[in-house]
This record gives sequence, C-alpha cells and structure tokens, in this order.
Amino acid sequence: MAEPTGIDPLMQEELVEPFTAAICEVLRNAAGIDAAAAGCARTKTGNRTHDMAIFLPLKSDRLESLVLSTPASSASELARRMLPDVADHDDTLIRDCLGEIANITAGQAKALLHGSLFHFVFSTPLALSGKERELVPERGECLALDFQSEVGPFTLQLWIKPGFFG
Repeated sequence: MAEPTGIDPLMQEELVEPFTAAICEVLRNAAGIDAAAAGCARTKTGNRTHDMAIFLPLKSDRLESLVLSTPASSASELARRMLPDVADHDDTLIRDCLGEIANITAGQAKALLHGSLFHFVFSTPLALSGKERELVPERGECLALDFQSEVGPFTLQLWIKPGFFG
C-alpha cells in the first residue's frame, strides 16, 4: 500500500488496517474480486465519490459515516460476479449489490474494532446519486482509502466526527 498521507501510526493500525482487511476480504468472498490498497489520505475533500456510492451512517464517539464508491462499470461487474445467474443487472440490483458490500464490510470492521477506540454500530446503507450525494458530510475530515482491482477502483471514505483530529 502507498504510504498514508497525514495519518498517525495509531490511526493506521487501529482504523485503516481493519477496514482495509474487511473490504478486501468481502470483495474476494462475495464477488471473487482481488482488491489491493492503493493509497490512504486524511482529507477534507467533501463529496469526492465515484459514479455509484453507498452511504452508511455510523454511531460512534469518533466515526460519523462510511461511504463506499466505485465507477458505474466496476459496480456493474461487481453485481455480475455476485449474481452470475441473473440475466438483467439493472441499476437497482447493482446498487443493492454495492450496498451489500458496504454493509458486510462495516460488519467485518465492526467485529475487528470491538473494544477499541473506534468501535461503532451502523444502520441501513443508502444508495447515493445526484443530489443525494449531499448526505456525504461537507464538514469534518475523512480518511479516504483507495483500492485497485481487476474490475476498477473502489474508494472507502471514513468520515471522522469534527474535532477528533484536534
């Protein structure tokens, strides 16, 4: 993985590594996609997402939300691999598959973070498009974890509650 930008070693070990392990395992097991971490940065970039995005509210002292996004072509291939026997992978089904990946990733990360400073609970994922992307926080900071795979890029944004970084 590329060297993280602006992330202290504790944050890397306690937050970035569990989410990286979770999404890579979920993509491999659910869709046969081998993903590798391509970079991680602490950022305030707002609504930086790919074409298709899933928003997952988190409840925690430190974490606010998770956003998983990917280009539409990658999301389509993800759905095709998850559900190979389905003939028509329409936008609704594609968003459902991406939402399931976000949901399972959050569940895996929650288990890995149990008892840590970053333990969280989460609720139902929401598919974002167009104006719905306004759900992505405009304030605060996020850790943007970028991944590359044979079907294209994925980005996992972990939005941190304002004031956590000081």
